[in-house]
Amino acid sequence: MASSNPQKVLCVTCNKVTGLFTCRGCQQNFCTSHVAEHRQELGKQMDEITVEHDRFRQILIEQNTDLRMHPLLIEITEWEQQSIEKIRQLAHDARQQLEELIIASRKILSENLTKIGNELNKAREEDNYFETDFVEWIAKIDRLKKEANELPNVRLPCFDNNILPVISNVRENTSLKEIFQQSTGEAAIEDNGEVAVKNTRVSHAAVRGRGEFNSGQHRFRFRIERYFKSGWLQIGIVSKTIPLQANSYQTPSLYGWGASNQVYLDGRNHQGYNGYITDIQTNDEIELAVDCDTRTIILTNERTHSTYRLAVDLQRCPFPWQLSIGLYYSLDRIRILHT
Repeated sequence: MASSNPQKVLCVTCNKVTGLFTCRGCQQNFCTSHVAEHRQELGKQMDEITVEHDRFRQILIEQNTDLRMHPLLIEITEWEQQSIEKIRQLAHDARQQLEELIIASRKILSENLTKIGNELNKAREEDNYFETDFVEWIAKIDRLKKEANELPNVRLPCFDNNILPVISNVRENTSLKEIFQQSTGEAAIEDNGEVAVKNTRVSHAAVRGRGEFNSGQHRFRFRIERYFKSGWLQIGIVSKTIPLQANSYQTPSLYGWGASNQVYLDGRNHQGYNGYITDIQTNDEIELAVDCDTRTIILTNERTHSTYRLAVDLQRCPFPWQLSIGLYYSLDRIRILHT
């Protein structure tokens, strides 16, 4: 008869077979000595759970006493403080930029007002003035009054979508609305400085803008309102230090583009430079981008999408820069666009 050897059950702690007890919780076996130790360990865990329970209850009591202690409310408070600081910094930067712009614009206004005053004094001393002079002086003063209350290149901060942006375009345009201000060689300036037009005689004439540019990026748009077919027109920049002259394309320090694929670098013609092909027609809208920081200018014809870039040698064309327009054929017109 075969003998039976039932499988021995051992204590999980000491591997002995004497006095075994089975824990219904963990389903492990313990001898007489270690079953008490196991119960002590269970008691220790019970104490820890009780402490955790009491600690959590105390947290709930505190949060019910002061709802601001709730984690989500604490997170909202932190977000609020960070947002306030960001808004305060943005407002500070916008305010500082706007103050700088106002100071710069008032300086230009003061200079222009001084010029008008000098004209008045000279006319009075020489007793040389007529009704047409009065109309011109009043128009100039009215324009300065309007500009004194406006900053055409600035949009004030708005609060759309809970965002406070910095003043728009402050670095891009640090002067008043650009207009034509100087002319020579039988070119006229009309429409409060927005239009330059050549008279009826065919000859070279030049017009310069009012702005003076030393830093930042500036964009100017023009409409060619009248352009003689296969005519001549020059668009670019020139150093203010160089006197205005009718044959602007020969002006030392002039950089820009002309007719018949002409490209001017320091007043010298480089035919077809960088692949330039003249494609200007009547009613074309042209953009001139002036980047003082990288010392480059870019010409774009919005109709043909042609774009050309020139690097400006600061040694040959020192700051400040001014817009320079050259005209030749009778009644050709170019207008500065303001958007």
